[in-house]
Amino acid sequence: MRSIGWLSPVNSSRSNALGALPRHGRTHSLNGQMYVNGSGYFADLADALEQAKEEIFITDWWLSPEVFLKRPATDTYWRLDQILKRKAEQGVKVCVLLYKEVEMALGINSGHSKRTLMDMHPNIKVMRHPNHMSAVVFLWAHHEKMVAIDQSVAFVGGLDLAFGRWDDSQYRLTDTETTNHISEDEPKAPLAEPEAADSGDQVDGSDLAQDPKPTEPEEVNHVDLTNNTQLWLGKDYSNFIRKDWVQLDRPFEDNIDRTEVPRMPWRDLSAALHGKAARDVARHFIQRWNFAKIFKYKNIRGKFFPCLLPKSHSTVDPLPFTVPGSGKASVQVLRSVDRWSAGTCESSILNAYIHTIENSEHYIYIENQFFISCADGKNVHNGIGDAIVKRILRAHSEQKKYRVFVVVPLLPGFEGDISEGGGNAIQAILHFTYRTMCRGEYSILMRLRELENQWSKYITLCGLRTHSQISQSLVTELIYVHSKTLIADDRRYIIGSANINDRSMLGSRDSELALLVEDEERVPSIMGGEEYQAGPLTLALRKECFRVLLGADSDPKIDIDDPISDRFFLLGWNAAAKLNAKIYDKVFRCLPCNSVHSMRELKEHSGLERLCDTDPQQAKEELEAVRGLLVHFPLNFLSEETSTSWIVALFLEDPAGIFELVEVVGNGTYGQVYKGRHVKTGQLAAIKVMDVTEEEEEEIKAEINMLKKYSHHRNIATYYGAFVKKSPPGHDDHLWLVMEFCGAGSVTDLVKNTKGNSLKEDWIAYICREILRGLSHLHQHKVIHRDIKGQNVLLTENAEVKLVDFGVSAQLDRTVGRRNTFIGTPYWMAPEVIACDENPDSTYDYRSDIWSLGITAIETAEGAPRKYSTVSPHTHLTPLYYPIHLQHTHTHTHSHETALSPALKNTFRIT
Repeated sequence: MRSIGWLSPVNSSRSNALGALPRHGRTHSLNGQMYVNGSGYFADLADALEQAKEEIFITDWWLSPEVFLKRPATDTYWRLDQILKRKAEQGVKVCVLLYKEVEMALGINSGHSKRTLMDMHPNIKVMRHPNHMSAVVFLWAHHEKMVAIDQSVAFVGGLDLAFGRWDDSQYRLTDTETTNHISEDEPKAPLAEPEAADSGDQVDGSDLAQDPKPTEPEEVNHVDLTNNTQLWLGKDYSNFIRKDWVQLDRPFEDNIDRTEVPRMPWRDLSAALHGKAARDVARHFIQRWNFAKIFKYKNIRGKFFPCLLPKSHSTVDPLPFTVPGSGKASVQVLRSVDRWSAGTCESSILNAYIHTIENSEHYIYIENQFFISCADGKNVHNGIGDAIVKRILRAHSEQKKYRVFVVVPLLPGFEGDISEGGGNAIQAILHFTYRTMCRGEYSILMRLRELENQWSKYITLCGLRTHSQISQSLVTELIYVHSKTLIADDRRYIIGSANINDRSMLGSRDSELALLVEDEERVPSIMGGEEYQAGPLTLALRKECFRVLLGADSDPKIDIDDPISDRFFLLGWNAAAKLNAKIYDKVFRCLPCNSVHSMRELKEHSGLERLCDTDPQQAKEELEAVRGLLVHFPLNFLSEETSTSWIVALFLEDPAGIFELVEVVGNGTYGQVYKGRHVKTGQLAAIKVMDVTEEEEEEIKAEINMLKKYSHHRNIATYYGAFVKKSPPGHDDHLWLVMEFCGAGSVTDLVKNTKGNSLKEDWIAYICREILRGLSHLHQHKVIHRDIKGQNVLLTENAEVKLVDFGVSAQLDRTVGRRNTFIGTPYWMAPEVIACDENPDSTYDYRSDIWSLGITAIETAEGAPRKYSTVSPHTHLTPLYYPIHLQHTHTHTHSHETALSPALKNTFRIT
């Protein structure tokens, strides 16, 4: 298979120092293995870790040291921390690279993970990245999930080694069997796990849909497994929409009541690979590790955090260890990385997705945690949805059969009660998901309107749901689709960590890792009623997905061989999804659903009786007709609320329990500014509180967008996030903009504190230099601040200079580069800005900020902005009149004579 060369060029000297991936996309022929769900993946990973001889590399968004890789567990032998400790004691170097979360936004407690592992053995090294304050990275995350062993075997996909991820094809909602106290004693010998715990999750290309091989009997001691039959211990039993994880440093205490609350099943896809492609995965880790070490510990000498070296591709054979059931394929490693995350820029995952969709001939199958696409140039920029639309329209024009399968979660994975609206986080993700699917001019279905009702012959949009019984009560729950997978034409697939959204795909935001796999071998199959040569690995993966989703094991009439035939697509897939959704709605009145179109109907729906409560026996009989797990995604849910508040669309939640106000410290554009405190950590923050009104919608949205994009600079106050404080009915809600707290006050405050004396010139020079650095950052991105003045220049307690108040800033048009809006504070305004009030044809550009900086410098030297004298020393003009006189005079005298140095006086000269 030829290399498509998607990867951006990398600076060779820097790349070599960091151990980077090759300059162009490199494709390797090797053995590979795929996994549907976590049970088979975790089991094979555990066995591979046991084979480690030299190095273990792990990077995760979230890592739980106490997670068990083989289940059920009666001791700690297969617990992750014990495995790593065991290998470290054998001399294996263990390097773990974790995302360092913003604690006020996430509760994954990476600090606990680091301390737990580092305390176990000196051979275990853990780094967290980024350092948010010094790196000025608050909005983006390290999201990739991978393990590399001896740089010869690698595991990649959507699964963190964390609580809640382990699952199998049974997707159990309950786990109330017996368990004993979890011992921290030394582990016993390894145990053979029951076949039921991971059947059907490993996909073997040599034997389609074959169950994974259990641990060999001769390698283990058979002991009684009845002492513990629970699969999910403590925090591992989870339903994060009901209640998010808390107190992760107490891992074996239940987070929810398992006798009343069903767990939320977790669906994910991952892969194992060997040889040269595994070396490339290891090189990605090495590049990120060395980059983080240089950034965080460049001044620390010694071997505490070693630099890592990549192994040569020429020494990769023979393989010391091969995951059972692997098949031959061509594999290319893909990434989304940026300078903040890996020291280089790359968006090859997005390129591969679009290329695969555009070049697919028969179908694409998407399983993803998010489905936010269809670029509009404003809020969404990735073009995956656009590629889907174009491919469907091409098939319609050519009158060829083509299918698009999309499977996503029925609800976003955020804590909230959907019966009450779900909270702002859930509403925001639903808003953008529906915007991608069916609502608004950029949505897929709106752009397929020329097909009229024929669109359903090309694309199907689904979620997953299952049911069970706790005690005597029937329960249902959605299956949380966390996969990040694209399958095309039974010949190629992409598996990785990247969601279908801008965060994952653009490269400049979250860091991600994925694999493009294309089968090298062919097996006879069928496509569109005709003989077809499929790839064995891809065919096995697609069939394993469809087998479970459609319940093909329990119904031999379900034929999943031909994925695009009318019989399968219309009478199999879509019919099952429609039937299941109807049954679940009848029995449980599930949400979301198509019958609820507005918030009013949602409230009424919550009060309706459910068949599962009024007649459990009939409900059980109805549920017997459910076929598999598929349900149609409810495209009409809250459809009358499509004018969702713009504030919800910005993904804002209530600050209650997160931040609290301490005292008023000033006023900003559109609102008061408070000193605030993060409730959990005590960290101080500046909080601007504004009324949420439609009249100021565009201005406030613009300020938030400016802060999101451009506050990652040492001389701009860092943006932490935005929240909406709900008010009682009849009162406006309040928007909270939360930013870095600058405890030393403003430059204006500093000047006032001199009590009539001037600031020292070195202080004036320092402040001006730092303001210029901040302005340079803005101007490079075509942004004018438009309100530079002492009040909008703040100082931290470490004397750092920060620009604030972007309420009147403006994005310059990239082709014209000028503005003509009269905005700012008059005494600091440049003449050309003031002229816009009199002459609509007048314009200005970024140089107006430099004028305002000059007036601010005068303010620091003289205590206030000057009033200009152009006629005589006794005639003072406000800036509103100054441009008129400026047109008729050529030299100007200042009314304030101060003891300034010639250099500073020259700086203040107007001529």
